[in-house]
Amino acid sequence: MPGASIAVLALAVLLQFQPSQTLPPPAAETHFLRGQHLEKSGDLQGASDSFQKAIAAHPDYADAFRARGKVLEKLSDLDGAKHHYLEATRLAPETAANHFSLGLACEQLEDLGQAVSSYRRAIQLDPKMSAAHYSLGIVLERAGELESAIPSYREAVRLNPSHLASTLNLGEALQRQGESAQDPKSFQEAEEVFRAALSLATTAKPHLRLANLLQQQQRFEEAAHHFRSGLAITPNNAPAQFSLGLVEEARGNWSGAKAEYLKAVRLAPGHLPVRRYFAKFLRKHADFTEAAEGLQSLLEIDPTDKVLHMELAEMMAQDGNLLQAENGYRNALALDPGLESAHTKLGIVQRQLGKLADARGSLETALALNPADAGICTQLGVVHKLSGDLASAAASYQQAIDLNPEHAAAYGNLGIVQMLQQSWEEAESSFWAALKLDPDYDGAYYSLSGVLSLRGKVEEAKALVARRVELATAKGIWPFRLSMTQLDSNKLLQSRLRHEEEFASRYVAAALDLNSEADESVIRRLASAVTENPPEGLHQLIPVLRGVRNLENSTEWALRRWNECLELGSGSVACAYGTTWFETWLSIMADSTLSRAIPGYIASGLQYTVGGSAIGYQCLFAATALGFNCTGYELLQCLVADSKSLAGDLSRAVESVDVGFVCGDATNADLSTTGVLWLNDALWPPEVRVNMLLRAVSAMPPGSTVISYQAKPDDRQQLSKLQNERVMRAAVSWNPAQEFFLWTVAS
Repeated sequence: MPGASIAVLALAVLLQFQPSQTLPPPAAETHFLRGQHLEKSGDLQGASDSFQKAIAAHPDYADAFRARGKVLEKLSDLDGAKHHYLEATRLAPETAANHFSLGLACEQLEDLGQAVSSYRRAIQLDPKMSAAHYSLGIVLERAGELESAIPSYREAVRLNPSHLASTLNLGEALQRQGESAQDPKSFQEAEEVFRAALSLATTAKPHLRLANLLQQQQRFEEAAHHFRSGLAITPNNAPAQFSLGLVEEARGNWSGAKAEYLKAVRLAPGHLPVRRYFAKFLRKHADFTEAAEGLQSLLEIDPTDKVLHMELAEMMAQDGNLLQAENGYRNALALDPGLESAHTKLGIVQRQLGKLADARGSLETALALNPADAGICTQLGVVHKLSGDLASAAASYQQAIDLNPEHAAAYGNLGIVQMLQQSWEEAESSFWAALKLDPDYDGAYYSLSGVLSLRGKVEEAKALVARRVELATAKGIWPFRLSMTQLDSNKLLQSRLRHEEEFASRYVAAALDLNSEADESVIRRLASAVTENPPEGLHQLIPVLRGVRNLENSTEWALRRWNECLELGSGSVACAYGTTWFETWLSIMADSTLSRAIPGYIASGLQYTVGGSAIGYQCLFAATALGFNCTGYELLQCLVADSKSLAGDLSRAVESVDVGFVCGDATNADLSTTGVLWLNDALWPPEVRVNMLLRAVSAMPPGSTVISYQAKPDDRQQLSKLQNERVMRAAVSWNPAQEFFLWTVAS
């Protein structure tokens, strides 16, 4: 919307003063001429005083009233100016300049009705006064009368074709008319007007106005050309620089857009909307570090902006920086404790951090603020499930369904609880309901295929798995993320794997005594146990870790594993695939009792045994990180083949490594030389798990260690030899706060 038309005073060439109806006496004329001289010399107050003396000498001196009104405008006394212009129009009502000047003052005082009347009277007295037509167009447009403004602009341009401002305002008015009426003809005429303006002056404005119109019409290449032409004339134009960035972004030129946005930010560092948009742009294109720096700098300018705190927290969460995300949401809530979305997102981040009690509190607060939100109920159900409270989880999911029967995630999560409760028929029904509502719900495919297999519908289960992998591939989702994982995006998983590898690298350096600053107690404790005699395979830990994770994330592997697993039918209950991160595995092994015993185990020739070894990563960790010989037992032939392949790669690099895998039941294993027994028994049937523990206490040497994902059964006296129980919590792929139970085998 154009601004006030006060600038047209210059355009009107200061409007020649016309003689009053009554000639002033010589004294009044002298004061008037002196006032004109003082005004030109810049002495506005002196000029005002002289014009006032002229008026005092001749109270009917219309020209003196108008002259003093003009000076009072310059002195920002608009009310005084309006009063003098009114007097001038009273004394000389047929003088167009008096009405025009009155219109200018009224326009600035927001008295638009009086301004319109004054400009129209000026035009009536002098139809060729282009400045009055131009000003009338501005005021009409400000008053919301766009259609009436356009003819005024047209007449101003006709009367003064070289006046750039009139031409540009006509083009902008036509453009706005095209927007409101969706009128192609108005857009076309606006373009013609802007192109005509290009020949009127060598300023940037015609180029920028035309560029804006072309951008709106999605003619991005032409728009970019004219933005650049305008910027060549006025290179320090931040809004134009930003608009050029928008055009380059629309053209798909991400690097070009970033460069233009960066120029705009540097030109206008205090313009918060530009900087905020630039940060969002960087976030959208996964440049999280720079985006976060941008938002952080904005918060330094205004730390009370809760929306900025939310945006920064969301970015941190998306990039896997969960602790920073938690802090950001807390900052937003400190500013507005009633911000329901912040409570919800804080709860989700706390769940991912394994702070389940905190997560439950945050989500319960969010639900109290918005009790009709099915999504919050579902998130609360997930926290209950991870906490082992299946009844509360089921109740939360059912509450979500009652609130929103179309909420697919509630049905899918309810199905998982029903699976854990071994209510197979109800679980199948829930998963089918989820898929009916959301045919692309990959998690429901994953779980439903397992339920169908358990119920003997093997071929149907295989078809679902194939469909699920097909959908995941199309969506760009890593197959591993579709297994037992609480990581909600590929970005989070990438961040998690990167963190895992960095941790492993620090451990290798510490174990080789290459990094005296490794201050994590976990690393220090275990590294000290092996530093005197580092394992020969230690330098292969990182390649082993990469090999395991690359295999887990291949589509071919996911399909092959599931097809073989589903063939087990009712035995496929233990086929769900999850992983224990290296740093979690290491933290469990760093238990004070166990870490002190490790050197003795190895020196005595006791080995590491894994029950349910999957693709063998825990055996491979034990061999490379600690120097154990290891044997893994796994029921799925395809996983045993994968384990042997990975072990073969390791053996070719380090011949002394002794890692083997058996396709068979670990309850039949020879445990007489086992120092550490790791059981991946999170989903083992109770009777299988009891048999495994009975074999451990009967065969393992006194002082050896058993590690399990579940507590020891209370009703088995035979297991009393499992003593010195330690309970630890750490993150695994399916639970950020998984419990681990460690026992020492007594004599």
